[in-house]
Amino acid sequence: MVRLQDWIDEFQGDPDYEFAKAAIEVGEQIVARMEERGMTQADLAREMGVSRARVSQILRGNDNLTLKSIVAVAIGLDCRVELRLNPVQSDSKPIGSDAEQERAPTLARST
Repeated sequence: MVRLQDWIDEFQGDPDYEFAKAAIEVGEQIVARMEERGMTQADLAREMGVSRARVSQILRGNDNLTLKSIVAVAIGLDCRVELRLNPVQSDSKPIGSDAEQERAPTLARST
C-alpha cells in the first residue's frame, strides 16, 4: 500500500509539485490575514484596486502570480513580503537568515 508520505517524497523537488505547494501556502496566508482583519474578498479587491473575481482567482491558487501581484496583495492586507530560499537539507541555513540578511537587499515594503 502506498502511503501519502511516499507520494510526497516522490514528487518533492518536482517544479510542478513545488509550485502547487507554494501556491497553496500563499493562499492560506492570504486567507488567514483576511480573517484576522475581518476582510471579505470584496474588501481586499477594493484595497488592491482589482475586481472581486480577480481576488477569487488569486485565492483559488490556479494562477501563477507574479512577485508584483503578491506584493499588491500584501499591501492590500497591510503586510509586507519576505522572500527566503530555504535549502532542501535541514542542516543548512536558509538564505535570508540573520547573516545573509545583512548582505542581501530587502524586497519588502511596509505600509
